Amino acid sequence: MSSKKKNLNISLTLNNIGTQLNSYISLKENLPFEVKFAISKKLEHLPLLLNIGLSKINEPTQKIQDKFKNFTIGGEFNISENIDFRFGYNNERRREMKITPALDLTGFSFGIGLKIQNYRFDYSLISLGKIASLHQIGLTIKI
Repeated sequence: MSSKKKNLNISLTLNNIGTQLNSYISLKENLPFEVKFAISKKLEHLPLLLNIGLSKINEPTQKIQDKFKNFTIGGEFNISENIDFRFGYNNERRREMKITPALDLTGFSFGIGLKIQNYRFDYSLISLGKIASLHQIGLTIKI
C-alpha cells in the first residue's frame, strides 16, 4: 500500500511460500517461511525517509513482546538531488552476532548513494561486530 499524498508506504512480505521443488539426493526439507512487515514515511519538513520493520513475526513466541525483538530501523537523508546518506540498525543481527558486552557497532549499518547523470553508485558498510564487516557496492545504469 502506498500513499503519495502522505509519503507513506506499508508492506507485508511473505517469504518462501511453497515447497522445495527438487530434493537433494533423497532429502526434502521445508522452506524457511517468514513474514515481514514494514512502514516507510518521508518526513514532511525534513529530507529524511524513515523506515521501521519487523521480521519473523510468524514465529511462535512465549510473550507477545518477543515479536518485537526482530526489529529494524533505518533512514535515508537526501543531502542533495545527487547524494543520499543512509543508516540502519538491525536488532536481530545485534543479538545474534554480538560476542562481547563491550560497546561496538554490531547491527549498525551506514551507506551513501551517489547519482551522476545515468549512473547510480551505492556503497554500504554493515558491522558484524568483532567478527567482520560487510561492504556492499552497487552500480545502476539507466539505459
